[in-house]
Amino acid sequence: MRKILVYGTGNTYTQINPFIRQDKCEIIGFIESKKGKEIFEGKPVYTPECAADNKECDFILIASVDFEKEMTETLINMNVPKEKIIPGNLEYINIIRNPELFDVNKYIVWQNNEIQKKQQEIIAQNRTILAQNRFNEMRKGVPWLTEETQIIGGGWAVGYYYMYIMLHILLSKKPKSILEMGLGQSSKILINYHIDSNADYEIIEQNEEWLSFFSQENYIPEDVKVHIRPVQKEYSAQYGTDIYTYGEIQDIVRGKYDLISIDGPWGSKGISRKDILPYIPECLEDSFCILLDDYGREGEKNMISELEKILKDNGIEYHKRVYHGDKQFCLIVSKDNLFLCSL
Repeated sequence: MRKILVYGTGNTYTQINPFIRQDKCEIIGFIESKKGKEIFEGKPVYTPECAADNKECDFILIASVDFEKEMTETLINMNVPKEKIIPGNLEYINIIRNPELFDVNKYIVWQNNEIQKKQQEIIAQNRTILAQNRFNEMRKGVPWLTEETQIIGGGWAVGYYYMYIMLHILLSKKPKSILEMGLGQSSKILINYHIDSNADYEIIEQNEEWLSFFSQENYIPEDVKVHIRPVQKEYSAQYGTDIYTYGEIQDIVRGKYDLISIDGPWGSKGISRKDILPYIPECLEDSFCILLDDYGREGEKNMISELEKILKDNGIEYHKRVYHGDKQFCLIVSKDNLFLCSL
């Protein structure tokens, strides 16, 4: 069993520790240049001077990336043989050079997972760029959506692909009655559409401060009804968890809508954004479109499942499409709007 002293107790040690071979190595202590503790993880902590005199130690592992050079020079100046000093960085070449210290197979599995994560990040970035380009190209031909209206997708807001599909709906279906749940980037599109078309347009928003901030930068016509409903928490016996809702909205949802856009309230475990369900199908026109953001989450998936059940139970034919753009979202449309599921 190789005896190891680890020089450093910070993040680098935390990162490298899982790859130290427990079957071949034993950590007998730690080293700190400025000793701040006597014990760390049940092992004694030494100064470099004391560690250099430790005859029991086979290796000293440098658990620092930023100060690796300085730590190594400190030990060498104290006559520690260079071959006893092992870098603690996670570079591939360092791991395979020290198979007696590191679990190479475990490291390779980890590295492959990291590569896959980075590839997924690149794919997500490319999807965002593609969705943004599609949306921006499409909006160029829309006279009522000028460049003065700054729209930024992603993050907490709906993504560019969501707004791209929304724009398709507005241009092709020309909805006359719109309900939006959650004030945000998509509201900028719908406000401009409302001004141009005079369509009925209502918004349910959970945060009055956000409405005030949004209104400072964006014009909201007086005939656009913005209803503030602070988020409430209620227990769902069906899903066995607390969920967020807008509370009572029956005084708001009194008409029929041909477009419903849902990006609020906050997401929940179990089921998310279920507020519209009690009013389905009575609140839907014969020809309708429903957009739900954040479909990648379990709560939103369950919401759509409940929505589909209601539609089926009421004999309403519909089509469903899950779009995987920069963010996942779901589109539910009446049978006459099937073409919107193929964009």
